[in-house]
Amino acid sequence: MPITESSVQATFRANLRHLLAKHPQTNVEVARLLAIDKSTMYRYLSGDSFPRFGTLERIAVFFDIGSQALVSVDL
Repeated sequence: MPITESSVQATFRANLRHLLAKHPQTNVEVARLLAIDKSTMYRYLSGDSFPRFGTLERIAVFFDIGSQALVSVDL
C-alpha cells in the first residue's frame, strides 16, 4: 500500500489512541503535560487535525517512541 498523507494521519490517530489508552493519565492530563490544548488533542484523536513537527516530536518523546514510528508503524 502506498504511503499517502491520509494513511500517515490515520496511523498517527490510531497510534495516539493506542498510547493514550495504555497511559495512566487522562487525555486531558496528557494534553496539559504536552502543552497542547485539550480541544487540539481531541482534533488529533478524531482525525480533524494533524500536529506540526515540533508537537509531533513532543508527543513522541513523551511516549518514548520515535516520531517516524508514531506516523508509520502500527503500534
